[in-house]
Amino acid sequence: MSLIDTILSAFVVGCTLLAAVLIVGIAALGFADVVGYQLFQSGVPGALELASKSLGAAFFLALPLAQYRRSHVAVDIVSNLMPRIVQRLFGIFGLLASLVVFAIIGWQAIDLVEKSYLMQESAQGI
Repeated sequence: MSLIDTILSAFVVGCTLLAAVLIVGIAALGFADVVGYQLFQSGVPGALELASKSLGAAFFLALPLAQYRRSHVAVDIVSNLMPRIVQRLFGIFGLLASLVVFAIIGWQAIDLVEKSYLMQESAQGI
């Protein structure tokens, strides 16, 4: 394996493990919230907000595994009829387009987080 493949593999494993930890954490948080409400008439403060943010993070942390294994959903009705070089060019274009879209989403998310922090915005449950 090359150095880049080793680094990418470690990154994918780290993201996948973190996604798994978040999913287990969401389940534990839901359990604690229900038990707390049933026993003490008070759930975990901010459980809904934390669970919803964690679920989004877990989803995006699991995406590198699908991309690394090339196990994402593909509709190949027409692409199988194209020459191999055209298929490769479409694949490269798709990867570059995805990179641009996710970079824009990340950039805008960072901007929104900064604005939220400067306004000292907080969730109701916290």
